[in-house]
Amino acid sequence: MPLTRLILLLFVGQDVLFGPLVVFAFVNLLRPAHVLEAVLMMAGLFLAKTVVTTLMIISALRPYESFAAEERMERKGRLVAAADAALQRFPWQFALVYAVGWLFVVGGGYALMQSRAEHFTLVAGSGVAVSFILPALFFGTMAVMFPVLVVVTTGHAGACSVVARDQGIELTRAPVRLQARIGLMALCLGLAPLFWMVAVGYISQMQAVNRALAAEGRQVLDATLAGAGSTFLLNAGIFAVLVAFWAPLSATVLARAISAPIQRLTNATREIVEEGNQTRMEVIPMTSRDEVGVLTERFNDLIDMMRELSRGADAIARGDLGVEINLRGELPDAFR
Repeated sequence: MPLTRLILLLFVGQDVLFGPLVVFAFVNLLRPAHVLEAVLMMAGLFLAKTVVTTLMIISALRPYESFAAEERMERKGRLVAAADAALQRFPWQFALVYAVGWLFVVGGGYALMQSRAEHFTLVAGSGVAVSFILPALFFGTMAVMFPVLVVVTTGHAGACSVVARDQGIELTRAPVRLQARIGLMALCLGLAPLFWMVAVGYISQMQAVNRALAAEGRQVLDATLAGAGSTFLLNAGIFAVLVAFWAPLSATVLARAISAPIQRLTNATREIVEEGNQTRMEVIPMTSRDEVGVLTERFNDLIDMMRELSRGADAIARGDLGVEINLRGELPDAFR
């Protein structure tokens, strides 16, 4: 399946899974007077976000799709640098666009409702709650989309590295630190629930205060406070459902993005030690320039050296003492 189509399917699936829950939770949190109208208004913004994000995916991955569709190796060599650059920046680029898109849906929906405050009768202080909901959505979507996109593009970025190595092309990749990547994802996973629960607690408190001020009589006041508690529990329960899917998904995908390249190196090392297949071993794909990627690159260099030394040893064994080893170091010097 083409990469663009795969990511579009993942993007649509993500929105189908989480989109209605987020919109329902947000509208239920604000409790406007005309709920259906508010939902339809946010659905229109959601549709606009989907269209813009789809166009961004198609545009951002066009260099790679041109590379993947090309069958001639010499032509692939000319396209590989642009294709790899597109893949390297795509996870952060799309994750940011996707997160900002949700800010547009929620922030824009609230702005439209606030512009008709008398019609929707929003509770006082709802703007403060929304100011906490927006960063919660930003960090939450970043925590989901970035690791998913890293995993999805890993194999394709590795294919670019193999073609570039075969063609003698050096890819320009920015250094990445695994500690920074894991730290940022941990920050997103920690801040998103915090901001959302602060918003839920604040808006529930404001609603309870407003209803208590409007209540007449002890029984009405008690019922109002009990209703506020139920509203808080409902909103917290909705978010708990989101977190139950979202947090394990983010952690699992991020772990796979880190462990899969290490597993490839482990398998290659075992094959060399147990079977001695260094002369027939293919280039191990290098997906990014993080610590594991640099290790993979050096491992490929080591395999190339072992392959060259193995050929030299075979030539000497056949009596060809004029063989040349164009490598540096103590081991290559022993053949001279």
